[in-house]
This record gives sequence, C-alpha cells and structure tokens, in this order.
Amino acid sequence: MKKLTLLLLVLFSIPSFGQKHVNKHSGVWMGYFNQTRITDKWGIWLDLHARRTDFLDRWSTQIIRPGITYYANDHLRFTAGYVYARSYPAPGLHTIRPENRLWQQVLWTSRQKRLQTQQWIRVEERFNRKIANDVLQDGSNFNFRFRYLLNLMVPLNRDFIEPKTLFFAFNDEIHINAGKQITYNLFD
Repeated sequence: MKKLTLLLLVLFSIPSFGQKHVNKHSGVWMGYFNQTRITDKWGIWLDLHARRTDFLDRWSTQIIRPGITYYANDHLRFTAGYVYARSYPAPGLHTIRPENRLWQQVLWTSRQKRLQTQQWIRVEERFNRKIANDVLQDGSNFNFRFRYLLNLMVPLNRDFIEPKTLFFAFNDEIHINAGKQITYNLFD
C-alpha cells in the first residue's frame, strides 16, 4: 500500500510535459438558421454566424452558408452549398483570413411522442488562404472536415413539436479534420 501511495504521489506531483495546451476564451456566438421548403422536393438553406471573443471585445469569425436542399421525403434531405468565412486574428495581429468551403450533408429526423431528433453528417472541403508574417499569401491550405450533429428536442407544452410549442433543445456536434496539413487539430 505504501508503494502505491508513493507512486501516485510521484505521478501527480511531477509536471507533465506531453499534455496539450488548452486556451480558454469567453465569447458570444450569434446565428441565424433558415430552412425553407420551396416545392415538394426542393428547398433552400441559409445560416449566418457572427462570433465575438473576449466577451464582445473583438471579432472572431463571420460565416455565410447558403445551400440547395433536395427532400427525399419528410424525414430525409440532402443539401449542398458554399461557405464564405472570415477568421479574425489574435490580438496584436491584423490580417483577416478568408476561407472558402464547399459542403454537402445528409440530414435525417425522427419524431416520437415527447421527443424529436435531428442528425446530420456533413463534409466540408476547406480552402484557407495562406498567411505568413501577418500578410496574406497566394494560394490556400486545403483540408476536409467531417461533422456529425445530434439534436434532441423535448416539447414542454404538447406531445409533439408543432407551431407555438415550447421545447428544450440539446445538441452536440463533433468536427474531425483530415488532410496533409492537419497535424495538431484533428478535432475542432
């Protein structure tokens, strides 16, 4: 028992040199999301994002994401589109990095009494402009990002979510980066 106690004391008192460094930031993320069905089979997608960091002190990211949606049925749809994003620099730097993306996703929903789910798998082809010494360079760095979202919605005042229903929504999304230039940030 003394050897185990000594081993634990040594392990937890020596600083670890291989741990990942984590930066913590406060921020505000505002978004607008719209899915409009135009015909029985076709629709449009639009989401807009504005992110501020250091609690509204400075810009972090702006995103415009339009798309065209094909409705296979009421619970399955396919969307493809384009994204323009602007990433703002860290304090002390000045160059805003533009990014162009193509994106495709499959989204499916299910509806049971007292629970509605929405899930998607999204693939993004990302073209980030190169930056060196705080100056935009010619060309872009390319990588893929694979995303999976699970959204659970629980109605509060009805059995199903319909117009004028109050509900809680719980969701999470996993982002996985892939490509030659991805060495440290596999997960976003």
